[in-house]
Amino acid sequence: MSCSFYDMDWNYLADQSLGQHAGNVVRVKKPECYDELLSVCRKLAEGHPQVRVDLYVTGGHVYFGEMTFTFQGGYIDYITPEKLLELGQQITLPKKK
Repeated sequence: MSCSFYDMDWNYLADQSLGQHAGNVVRVKKPECYDELLSVCRKLAEGHPQVRVDLYVTGGHVYFGEMTFTFQGGYIDYITPEKLLELGQQITLPKKK
């Protein structure tokens, strides 16, 4: 399995992977339907403090896969600790009622 990271402007982010995924990078061309992918993700993720939305592009069409609310159960061993901290700092949890 390869693991590559991009920012929201599709800039490749190097040195984000650890372990078996370090150096196992496949650079992916930006999908022609990237704006549609972002739109669908934003709609599906609305109201959730954190969720991974899996979408697939086949034949130029966008397909929904799943939404994951506890990605890897919090045990991600192939992303650098710095990147995990950065991602975690982007989450705003709702206030207690």
